[in-house]
Amino acid sequence: MPKTTKASMNQSNVLSARFMPQAEALRQSQYLFRVWHNPAKSVDLPALLMPRPLDSIHWQVVRFRGGFYFGLSIGVFVALFCLWLWQPERQVNRHTENLLRKLEREDWAGVGDFVDSNYADQWRDDRLLVIERMRAAFSYIRNLRVTAMDSTCTIDNGRAIWHGKIRISAEAGDLGIFAEQRINSLASPFELEWRHASGKPWDWKLVRVGNPELEIPGDF
Repeated sequence: MPKTTKASMNQSNVLSARFMPQAEALRQSQYLFRVWHNPAKSVDLPALLMPRPLDSIHWQVVRFRGGFYFGLSIGVFVALFCLWLWQPERQVNRHTENLLRKLEREDWAGVGDFVDSNYADQWRDDRLLVIERMRAAFSYIRNLRVTAMDSTCTIDNGRAIWHGKIRISAEAGDLGIFAEQRINSLASPFELEWRHASGKPWDWKLVRVGNPELEIPGDF
């Protein structure tokens, strides 16, 4: 069997120590140190680099622990993010913003998903009538943009009141100009009441909309 030089033993020692447990690296380093001082002896490098069974098990345990703590850290992060996201006030604000985006796109099925079956407002609209009125009015308005400003939200026993000014802009047209001037001239904010419909933290439904300055004819 060919003898191993001091340079090759030193290089093998450095490389192997990087990729094995500390106990195994120490064992091989001690063995190579003895051979260094007695070069007449031959070294069986493949046998030397083969980790012992107990050290191999220890290495697998170390890897398992590392993977376990990494997965645990990810789980804690996701849980904290969900707690932050599912706070009632944040959910109501997100629902209000998403409702306005559905109105802009005239996604009436999406609007209906937000409106509670017991919806009733100051203009004597129920759920079906308010969607029908909005569909009829928005069919004459092009490129509608709806913006909420200066909004606040209060939560009380499964009920949420969202207050905020709403501004709209639309493409030039008789109804578009009228709606823009009428809505944007309101000094009082809109009030949207939401109800927590179930135990799911994201399940909020719109039950009422109001603005004391906004009057809509009953035959509109």
